[in-house]
Amino acid sequence: MSLVIPQADYEALLTPAPFDVVCFSVTHDQGNILNVPLSPLLGTIERAQGVLAEIKRTRPDAKISKHTFFYTHADDSRRRELLDQIESAGLEESV
Repeated sequence: MSLVIPQADYEALLTPAPFDVVCFSVTHDQGNILNVPLSPLLGTIERAQGVLAEIKRTRPDAKISKHTFFYTHADDSRRRELLDQIESAGLEESV
């Protein structure tokens, strides 16, 4: 099955919008279950790499997963809840 979408819509999927939230976590695959989280949501790839290095000592199959959550405006209550869950490693929030 293939899906054809307009070029502008495709590019919009690749480029985060101003209110989209991108974060990372360390995960592993457990049998038929993929991307079982081993860490909380992390605000930067650098933080995820540091956590991955620690976790790899006990879980060599651990990997970094990138998560993108799409929102249409900054005042979305679910967006605010998600931002509160992300460990930002001391970074200031820019909203």
